Amino acid sequence: MGLYNVTEAAVIAGLLVLLVLAVSGISRLRRPRIIASEIDTQGLWSSRSALVLAVGSAALETAIGVGGLIAVMANLPAQRLSLAAAGLLLGTYGAYTWFLLLAAPGSRCGCGSDTNVSGWITARAIVLAVCAALPPILGVDIGSELEGLGPPDLALQVLAAIGLGLLIWEFPAAIYDPRASRSDPPLGERS
Repeated sequence: MGLYNVTEAAVIAGLLVLLVLAVSGISRLRRPRIIASEIDTQGLWSSRSALVLAVGSAALETAIGVGGLIAVMANLPAQRLSLAAAGLLLGTYGAYTWFLLLAAPGSRCGCGSDTNVSGWITARAIVLAVCAALPPILGVDIGSELEGLGPPDLALQVLAAIGLGLLIWEFPAAIYDPRASRSDPPLGERS
């Protein structure tokens, strides 16, 4: 894989993280009570704290995602800060959902998808955190890279980020089997 391909991958990874956070945050801000009730079912927070967490995390996702996208489009240095914040937030989500797997298995993940916490939810958060880290680690400035692209290449990069973001976001819900109990084997091991 050449340097150009690694740069493209870093641009797509960074864009998909910012897009996912922007869309997720805006979506979650529109229904904070549903998110709060999911967090409340985890049994770790009071109802009031669950609402504060729901609104606060959704506002943070929105600020990081939308702010990062604006920084990328304007080619501002703040895009690096946005990606660092995204990586930190998503890494925290990964650690929290891993903790939930141990402390409150079977509880809702709190992401608004009406899905129980699972290893896939944790993996999604970690994959997104790694995607947020790729551009800074590889020294890729997303805004500068996008400025140099013609319309077809720019459209391809943005569509790739949107498509991969959708796949990463929807994968845990797509494999979730609500009929499965904690004692059932994983989907791939059923006869």
